[in-house]
Amino acid sequence: MVDFVLSCLLGFITVAIAVLGGYISSSNRKHRIAFYALGAISVALILITGYRNFRVQVVADIAQQRLASSVDNLGRATGEIARVQELNTQLQQRLLEQSQNITSLAQENISQVTGRGTFCYFIVAPNLGAGNPISFPLQVLVRGKYPMREVSSAIQRTGNFVVTQNLIQPALPLPKTLLPGASPVDYRLEIGQYHIQTWCAAGGPINEVIRLTLIDGRLDQQVEVWGWGKRLYKLGSANLGFAEPTPK
Repeated sequence: MVDFVLSCLLGFITVAIAVLGGYISSSNRKHRIAFYALGAISVALILITGYRNFRVQVVADIAQQRLASSVDNLGRATGEIARVQELNTQLQQRLLEQSQNITSLAQENISQVTGRGTFCYFIVAPNLGAGNPISFPLQVLVRGKYPMREVSSAIQRTGNFVVTQNLIQPALPLPKTLLPGASPVDYRLEIGQYHIQTWCAAGGPINEVIRLTLIDGRLDQQVEVWGWGKRLYKLGSANLGFAEPTPK
């Protein structure tokens, strides 16, 4: 608003000087005084306008510098925020990996203690038959990564492919912990069909049907093992007609 007023006054004085300029050659003293006075006022207004423009420019430069500084600070702050976010993301990733490692180690410890995922089954040594009637030594095979703990197995001779769901006697002479691989069992099986039910720390039952027959004087051994709702092992091509009993 002040600049507008100054511009109007300067314009008015310029017009007045132009009008008085026509009379400057006259000897009228009042015209001369008025002409010089208006000239002085015009110069003053020009100086004032120039000073104000200078001040405006100074203020604008300061504002521009402050704006540039603010933008620079904002850029640094944005970069810092991005760096902190990246560090936070890395920290969360490490925490997630550590949590997964802890979970994996916990599962590994549970598997080591219970033998989870490991199962066993029984077969006889076909070349070690002896006695009358002939019988064959039993052995147990453990499949899996971990030992089986708190193992107990009961055996029952069956007929017509009938499987009793809950076996109590007799129990096979087994150690409480079975290591992966094959181990002998102090027990012999005659020709016939048997049902073996095994429990361990990981749960159960693991149900097995083993059928021993003589064909042309040679042992034919058929084995089928079921547990955890699926067939775990099969030896021989015969269909033993066995399905895992459904728990009551």
